[in-house]
Amino acid sequence: MRSPGQLLALGIALASAPAQTGNSGGASFAGADSEQWAERLRETGAVAGGQLALGLAQDPSSLTVVRALLAHADRTVVEGAIDACRAAGPAASSLRAELLELLVGAPAWWTQERAAHAIAAAGTGDAAVVSALLDHVCRSDVPRMRGECARALETLGADVLDLLLAKVHARAFGDDEWAIELLRRRDESAIPRLVTALGAPEPVATIAAEALARFGWRAVDALERAGHAALAQRALTIGPLVDVAFADEFVVEP
Repeated sequence: MRSPGQLLALGIALASAPAQTGNSGGASFAGADSEQWAERLRETGAVAGGQLALGLAQDPSSLTVVRALLAHADRTVVEGAIDACRAAGPAASSLRAELLELLVGAPAWWTQERAAHAIAAAGTGDAAVVSALLDHVCRSDVPRMRGECARALETLGADVLDLLLAKVHARAFGDDEWAIELLRRRDESAIPRLVTALGAPEPVATIAAEALARFGWRAVDALERAGHAALAQRALTIGPLVDVAFADEFVVEP
């Protein structure tokens, strides 16, 4: 195991090394082919990732190399390449298809999560991307995955509250509790719309009511003004006392 100082020194040496011919016969970037970059990612992690991200922003020759890294058999290499795409932001938008494939089909949820943030940072929020993110939001049994995909949708500028309520209406969530927690995590601007949703058909009304109760004191004024005194009382009593699943977001309220 190399120390952080050794890794940084190695990364600097790699970056400043003279150009060399790639040994795989494929495309190269900065004098190294995809297998050599894979080794750099394994050896130096974020140092090589930062160089790749800079390459995506400045040097078109990096694109083919990063595309090959995203399809690599080594998960460490794949995740390093994903992180480079996230750091590159819109400069990685042409890798949208590869990132979407990882978002949908990577074998580990944490790889899928990385891909979600990378594709959001790239700004490629087309219908297929939104659908894939929502599928994780509704179906993943990993609390963090559901929450992070909702955040990725926010990064893309999607109306997450509207999307969540539509999925509740369609009964698309694997568990009602997942929907309630995601609605409860919205900021206070969601409260008036959730109050309005109390008049919607089931199951929307029931799930909106439970989410509002978990907002606690923040929802009380809006509920009382709308004539929902009983629900306002529930918000005062259960809002601060709700248990949150491990690996989810923890909020402390007065």
